[in-house]
Amino acid sequence: MSTQLIVKVHLDWTAPGHYDDEHSLPCRLGDGPTKMRDSQDRPCHLKCAEDEIARELYGRGQVLIADERVAPARPRGDR
Repeated sequence: MSTQLIVKVHLDWTAPGHYDDEHSLPCRLGDGPTKMRDSQDRPCHLKCAEDEIARELYGRGQVLIADERVAPARPRGDR
């Protein structure tokens, strides 16, 4: 029986700094032009960045990344 590991990453790029309304530039990962920008202001599609991080996590065996992650849900008692 084979076991599969699924690594899924969801980035929250809703902040205005992740979008350049005036300039569409080639994605740094080669997936066509985009107006999206990563945390270092480089052009990158959101999905491309999520896939890149997932590949890095899988390859390094890490389970957590702190940069640009959606905050974890608070326990019900903390609301």
